[in-house]
Amino acid sequence: LLANDFALAPAVAALLKSAHFFDGETIGARVKSPVEHVLGFHAESGTGAIPALQDTIRAITFVTDQRLFYPPNVAGWPGHRDWLTSSTLPTRWLYTNAVLTGIDGMAEALQGVALALPSPYVARDLVVDVATLWLGTAVDPADTATVDRLIGVLLGDIPEYEWDPTAPGAGTRLVGLALHLAVQPEYQLS
Repeated sequence: LLANDFALAPAVAALLKSAHFFDGETIGARVKSPVEHVLGFHAESGTGAIPALQDTIRAITFVTDQRLFYPPNVAGWPGHRDWLTSSTLPTRWLYTNAVLTGIDGMAEALQGVALALPSPYVARDLVVDVATLWLGTAVDPADTATVDRLIGVLLGDIPEYEWDPTAPGAGTRLVGLALHLAVQPEYQLS
């Protein structure tokens, strides 16, 4: 600003040309609010809005410090990193775990999500697509360490060529992958 006699245009141009502006570490680095976390989770898992969960959703957002329609002040909720504390983060994990393992039809819902993806029968493509969907950032298929880890979560000791998303037990394996993704730090970001 000083070098350009306080003209804003050169300062904004310099900011937008900065490598920091396009740094992958900062793009999308906003913590999901409890409501975004819960409703986004249901959208991503294929469960949508289940009427029986409305009271549970109200309760979980209250426990994670976002009581709907009752902001702490006129400015609203502080948000961002304030959404993650030593009590709210484990509560988020417990909620997604309880829903993934406790709702009848969850395995089938996740199978439906998987079958709607471009390559559900190719395990490597599937884990990349599911992780990209759930984590909100593209997973590089060339990142073999990450893809192999996700393949291990999905398949265990089963060879990749035996993967079939319609086979008995495939839904349970998809629940395991979803459980793994839901506790990743990236999952907390929008």
